[in-house]
Amino acid sequence: MNDRDRSLQDEFDRHFRGDGPPPDTDNREAAAYQAVFSALQDEPEGDLPDDFAERVADRVSLRPEPSIVWSDVLLLVLTVAAAGATLVLMPSVHTILEETVWVIARSFGDLSSYVRLDVMAAAGLVLLLTLGLDALLRRWRPLRHAPTAP
Repeated sequence: MNDRDRSLQDEFDRHFRGDGPPPDTDNREAAAYQAVFSALQDEPEGDLPDDFAERVADRVSLRPEPSIVWSDVLLLVLTVAAAGATLVLMPSVHTILEETVWVIARSFGDLSSYVRLDVMAAAGLVLLLTLGLDALLRRWRPLRHAPTAP
């Protein structure tokens, strides 16, 4: 909708409310707006039938879309099938853990020829003990904060 259409609608709104003169209907657009607004001003006679919307949709060949699209159903079935195949073909958790532990142990064996693992373990233990003691002391004596103004 452009500005000209908007201004025509506003002019017709004001005219049919009694707030202004009728717009100039020299061009085709203004005449079309006048016909629509005149038709909308008249109240329909009687009640509409219950299946009025379906009749109008049949006339213009519109059919309601199904609530579930078949492509969505197919995508869901394929996703479930892929998840099932993954679970069936995946090795057991015990096998995965066993292989992981074996790889880690082998890497530590190779690493021990370059680094003293006992020194690294002692440093890590000291760090863990320091962090634990810090958390324990903070729980017993929380940090003091400056008083805030009310």
